[in-house]
Amino acid sequence: MSRPDVRRVATGFQFTEGPVLLPDGDLLFSDIHGSRIYRFSRGEVYVYLDRPGMHPNGLALDLSGDLIICEHGRRCLSRQCRDGTIEVLSRDFEGRRLNSPNDVIVDSQGAIYFTDPPYGLADRDGDAQKELPFNGLFRWQEGSLSLLCEAMAKPNGLALSPDEQFLYVANSDPADMYWNRFPLYADGSIGAPIRLLSLPSGDAGVPDGLKVRPDGSMVATGPGGILLLSAQGELAGRIPIPEIPANLALDPDGSLWVTARTSIYVVSRSFIEGGLAIPAV
Repeated sequence: MSRPDVRRVATGFQFTEGPVLLPDGDLLFSDIHGSRIYRFSRGEVYVYLDRPGMHPNGLALDLSGDLIICEHGRRCLSRQCRDGTIEVLSRDFEGRRLNSPNDVIVDSQGAIYFTDPPYGLADRDGDAQKELPFNGLFRWQEGSLSLLCEAMAKPNGLALSPDEQFLYVANSDPADMYWNRFPLYADGSIGAPIRLLSLPSGDAGVPDGLKVRPDGSMVATGPGGILLLSAQGELAGRIPIPEIPANLALDPDGSLWVTARTSIYVVSRSFIEGGLAIPAV
């Protein structure tokens, strides 16, 4: 596919993930296998962080503007401070090592939510180094780590509703692909989930990255490319991408930045909102 609505703006990476926009409009993204974080600025790509053994995945900015990093290599949640130092926020839960923190978001109170599937482990759930008997959804705040859910087989991308009343989480198990919506309470706990959408296997890709737009509708990476979901989780359409997409970031102008295996793509707002996406069937 080659069209102006879906543009490849950078390529040559090993496995791109974790896109996050900076206040100045630049994009940070991870190359997991290359163990680097890159910065895309004015059409050029620069190495932002080169840390062998880190194998970064999900990225987010905290309320101070510091970079939160999900590390596969060190199996931890870390933070890069303004002076460039990197501190580990959490690597254990109740004395057992985390699996491999995967995706991360920060709420308006500074709490950090992240998923912890086994994708950074060589043998996934069967890996001898896996210490937790589950793949969890966690909340970290002020040095305290809480387990929110251990019932999802492969929790992955996550996002908050605009009013932060709900937490959405994608399950990337190829045998059971779906998106959950959890009520989110003021104390940071969650209620029983509602399964919004389930998909059968078929097209390449699994539920992965997830973002909520200002109107409450969602965009998600999944089978067939970028999925357009209503606020109620109904599938409205798909946007095909030349490579299997992993994650995405919402630009203030309404366009999407997409990390897709070896490349970075930009999807125009007109393609998303102008009825150009392939309708759901």
